[in-house]
Amino acid sequence: MNRSHQRIWLAFLSALGLCALGLCVMPLPYFPLMGASLQDDRSVQIVGLRGDVRIRRDVEETWSPAGLGMLLKPLDTIFAGEASEAVLALEDGTRFTLGNNAALDAGDLRRISERQLFLFLMSRKVGQMAAPDSTRSIRIANVSVVRGAQRGKDVSPVSSGERQGWMREKNGAKALLDAGWNANAVVKFCTVLDRYPSFEDSGEIHWYLGLAFEALNETGRATDAYQTALERLNRNSDAPGLMRGRLLERKAGIEAALSRLLSNP
Repeated sequence: MNRSHQRIWLAFLSALGLCALGLCVMPLPYFPLMGASLQDDRSVQIVGLRGDVRIRRDVEETWSPAGLGMLLKPLDTIFAGEASEAVLALEDGTRFTLGNNAALDAGDLRRISERQLFLFLMSRKVGQMAAPDSTRSIRIANVSVVRGAQRGKDVSPVSSGERQGWMREKNGAKALLDAGWNANAVVKFCTVLDRYPSFEDSGEIHWYLGLAFEALNETGRATDAYQTALERLNRNSDAPGLMRGRLLERKAGIEAALSRLLSNP
């Protein structure tokens, strides 16, 4: 462990101690990305459009048509519908393409460093330990993703609106993963898990988390995510028709990934 991570661990343990004493006053959800916060004034510009592309400003609920040259602030959201596409330009010249029923906040495109990702995972774990949820179990040995909520009688059904929101945000996170923005993808996938805790996705999000962690050479976290994906998938192994075929394909991919990682510790 290098000095930077040692300092981070000390900060983490201090925060954990304060939480245990009920003295923690830091808003934990905002702890991880200090230095690249939601108050960052940097903007993203829309430089390409095709089809149905809309934006939602800050905390507004209404969507408006997107236009070429529009600037998006970190809390603004952009959505590209089916067979649609938006090309976004960042201040460093990087271009990012969003499409196929996907949504992202402009802030999701800020570059996340290894240290910031580490802090995100630490603070997420502190928050979950400070406010335990009986429907979830936390893997203490490895700071990683949290096992998904078990579907049961106490979990309310997912509405069509929630399903639509989950799909759009999941697709946005997948766009980050496909573009190689692995740290950003981890943060976004974790955000989706936290925002839709009762949504049963048959391990899809954890499968993608495993891919992102593996690309980041985080073998332990990747293994943890793949194992969670497999557990969630096995709970829905009786899915019919085409869905069953997709689940079997995903299961084969997860098992291959686990075999690869566990055979090369």
